[in-house]
Amino acid sequence: MIGDARRLNAILDAHAPWQPLCAVLSSLPFRVMPAGLIQAILQEVHIAVENRGGLIVQYTSAWWMHYPLKKCGFSPQSSNIVLSNLPPAKVESYAA
Repeated sequence: MIGDARRLNAILDAHAPWQPLCAVLSSLPFRVMPAGLIQAILQEVHIAVENRGGLIVQYTSAWWMHYPLKKCGFSPQSSNIVLSNLPPAKVESYAA
């Protein structure tokens, strides 16, 4: 499915109304987007994960940041740095 992340739940409801989620995978550059856009996207993701299960997995090259989505109401689950990626990537997972 392709669509605007600010409409995530409407897209899921239209294409997979009763399907659970395994994960929402995000590589969006949240630290450079306008605050209102970030809030709208994360609100949709939080609702989706809360209602359908699964995790949000965030990967970024900002490996020095420690659980940045925690302040947005997500519960940290795991964190790993992938040194074989150039530049090294940080992969974190969160629950709603």
